Amino acid sequence: MATRKSHMWLGAAAILFAALPSFAVSDAERLEVYKEFLSNFQAKQYAEAQPLAEKLVTMTETQYGPEELQLITPLANLATVHLPAVSSLVGPTHGCAYLFVVVLTARATRATRVRAMAVVPGIGGLLVLRELTRVRRG
Repeated sequence: MATRKSHMWLGAAAILFAALPSFAVSDAERLEVYKEFLSNFQAKQYAEAQPLAEKLVTMTETQYGPEELQLITPLANLATVHLPAVSSLVGPTHGCAYLFVVVLTARATRATRVRAMAVVPGIGGLLVLRELTRVRRG
């Protein structure tokens, strides 16, 4: 009877720990893989970059869980490796949008805090928009 109860507790503990995100992967490890991925990608060595992009997705999923927003960038990297035509179009478009956000923010406000938000890659435009809307409301 005691063995059956201990198995039940072990099973419950296993289910609980399986539901929690694993922190076996560190940010430093993911950064090293990303640097290697980026190096291959920028050299247009897509065949070498693809396994690294897949590894980044797996590492991010392991660290944060399958439902987290942190997976967006690694999944986008994986998509662009598969479609070099997409990456050659998206890269310059993204860079142009980034510059527009920085320049328009500089023209819209003198607030250093808001200008600093503009240079945050990926979400700077959304942060600036939220802050400017909040300031104008009052």
